Amino acid sequence: MNIKPIVLLFFIGCVLSAPLFAQQQNTVPVLEPHEVIAFHFTDEQVNFWLSAEDYISERMKSGIDIYSDDFYTDATSQEKMWLDSIDAGDSPYNTDYRSRYWGSNWSYASGLIAEKSDTLAYDFNLLTAWHSPQLSNGVGSKITLVFEPAGDSKINKVLFFPGNMRTPVDWRKYGRPAKVALRINGKDVAILYLKDAMACQVFKIPMTASYRENEDITVVFEILSVYPGSEFEETVVSEVNFDGTKIL
Repeated sequence: MNIKPIVLLFFIGCVLSAPLFAQQQNTVPVLEPHEVIAFHFTDEQVNFWLSAEDYISERMKSGIDIYSDDFYTDATSQEKMWLDSIDAGDSPYNTDYRSRYWGSNWSYASGLIAEKSDTLAYDFNLLTAWHSPQLSNGVGSKITLVFEPAGDSKINKVLFFPGNMRTPVDWRKYGRPAKVALRINGKDVAILYLKDAMACQVFKIPMTASYRENEDITVVFEILSVYPGSEFEETVVSEVNFDGTKIL
């Protein structure tokens, strides 16, 4: 029996199957939202928050201590409403829903954000947003967030807020990410498939990236496809946030 043809066929089969096996071994998981938390701001809420923000920022820039008893005593009834509301957490920075929307240790993690980050995508304010370059739908654009060394903290959830969350009308006008590649510390971690919904979309992330105690944690979101807006070509992301082990 001539075994050479058999050996040759076996060899060819191994060569052809090797790339497929390697591809299967290196497949990046494709994830859909584990949870979708829909919400809407009314125009009345947005206008109230903007007025309160302008009022407080103007006075703080002037060096006025807005938290002093004397300042509060002399404030008008409208000004007291703004101060009381913001102090109670009624704002897009820090809403009553924060335990559902933000990561469990978000206030500490925000102190670790490096200056080279795209902070409009990570400022806990749903009235601000990251925009893709002008006249670009954002495909291929990246949002980069760099956290300073955070011990052995690990990210196991991403909370994504696609689109312009300011109002439902604004949300429809601009593009929204549809498919996003997630990389952590240079490793492809997952492909996120977002629903076209004005909502916080929560993804459970496999902790496959390398986390070293004294190194920055660099998180990159690359937009792979978008849902087009009704009026503007640019794609918008209002916020991304995280949850996980330790301080992130």
